[in-house]
Amino acid sequence: MRGEYRLFYEELGRKYPEESIVYGSLRGTLRRRFVIEKLNAMKGFLLDAGCNVGTYCVEYHRGKVIGVDIAHSVLKKAKERVPHGLFLVGDLENLNFIKDKRIDNILCTEVLEHLLSPESAVREFYRILADTGRLLLTTPNYKRRPTKCVKLGLLKSYGIQGPGDEEYLHTAFKPSELVGMVKAAGFEVEEFGTLEKPVKYCAKFPLVVFLIVKLVNRLMIRSERLDLVNEKLFNRLSMVVYRTLAFLGLIRFLDRFVKEGVRSYVVARKVKSRPF
Repeated sequence: MRGEYRLFYEELGRKYPEESIVYGSLRGTLRRRFVIEKLNAMKGFLLDAGCNVGTYCVEYHRGKVIGVDIAHSVLKKAKERVPHGLFLVGDLENLNFIKDKRIDNILCTEVLEHLLSPESAVREFYRILADTGRLLLTTPNYKRRPTKCVKLGLLKSYGIQGPGDEEYLHTAFKPSELVGMVKAAGFEVEEFGTLEKPVKYCAKFPLVVFLIVKLVNRLMIRSERLDLVNEKLFNRLSMVVYRTLAFLGLIRFLDRFVKEGVRSYVVARKVKSRPF
């Protein structure tokens, strides 16, 4: 299974322009802003766990950076963007190539939901973090029950095949579940909650347009190109709505009516070892 997933993410890294699509969307824009704000409060040696093409490695300027990802295809791009960084192919559930207490801070954003054993990864994070080191995790949130696997969907338009049955592992976590996970590994929780609340109201009208076009395409046209155009249209419309509301100064007001955002996060600190 692990070998199949490694091949899947290698292909994903070669064919799918994830950074431009994700961070061109409202969700990605809000998430990037949040993560960079947290990174600016960190200093020292940073591990970007599941770094992809180095989106956040580029933004970190308060110490050395090491990026780890399962796919060599994305690490090549990350190295081109951050020549001074160290980028390694590795499994986050077994970071045996990093010694104990060598890392000052760890960023793991939108990665845990893809792992077979996220708890193992969090335990490894605790092991390699220096005393008082910080960990920032973000994952998808969910309403009623988390998914276990999701369909390839748009990825098929890029010629990507899933590791099995046109699905791939993609779950979600409540903030409380992330808190439980990091506490079980030994961490002390500093902050937790949700983010990307504006997605809940800014994407409503664009979603209606998206679903109508998707239905028409499925029943009548059956064009993979139209699926791509429809996705881009949805992202652009969502951004237009957000920017309009931001210009009018309504974002904070509307956020008050949203109980939870679509993304969960936790900031945790490794408790300093006490001498016996």
